[in-house]
Amino acid sequence: MSDKTNLPNKKNHNDELVKIFLNNQSKELEHKAQEISLMAQKDSNNFEFSKLALDRQNEDLEKQRLHNYKSKKARYFFATVVILLVCALLIYSLATNKDDFAFEILKTIVLLGAGGGAGYGFRAYQNK
Repeated sequence: MSDKTNLPNKKNHNDELVKIFLNNQSKELEHKAQEISLMAQKDSNNFEFSKLALDRQNEDLEKQRLHNYKSKKARYFFATVVILLVCALLIYSLATNKDDFAFEILKTIVLLGAGGGAGYGFRAYQNK
C-alpha cells in the first residue's frame, strides 16, 4: 500500500519538473530570440559603418587624384618654363655671337642629362 501512495507523489513531482523544464526552455527561447535580434542589429550597424567608410574612402581617393593631377600639372609647368628659359638664353647667346657661352650651356645640359639618366638607371638596378 505504501507503493500506491508514493506513485501519485512521483507523478506530481514529475509534473513539476516538466513545468520547470518547459518554463526554462521558454526563457531560453526568449533569450535566443533577443540574441538573434541583437546580432541582426549588430550586422545592420556594421553594414551602415561599412557604407560610411567606403564613402569616406571614395572622397579621399577623389581628393588624392585631384592632388596628384595638380602636382603633375605644376611639375610640367615648371619644366616647360625652365626649358623655355634655357632655349631663350641659347637663342640670345647665338644671336649676340657668343658661341662659346652657347656651347657651355649645351655641354651643361648634356652632362646633367647624362648624370640624371645614369643615376636613374643605377637606382632602378639597385631596386631590383
